[in-house]
Amino acid sequence: MDGVPIGRKVELKEDGSYADLSATVDKLFRSLLAAQRDAAAAPDAIAGGEYTLVYEDDEGDRMLVGDVPWQ
Repeated sequence: MDGVPIGRKVELKEDGSYADLSATVDKLFRSLLAAQRDAAAAPDAIAGGEYTLVYEDDEGDRMLVGDVPWQ
């Protein structure tokens, strides 16, 4: 997986869906992503989205958020 993993804890019970979780993560990292964009030489360096939400399951595998139902 490309990119730099950045860890933050969020309370999943605060969010009711993957869309809510995505909005929460966006708020957490908005300033970090803006700083990275400003420092990048190529304006189109981020293609297809600014971030990908993943989680680590109980077996240690990284999974894409949304691959399993929210409930």
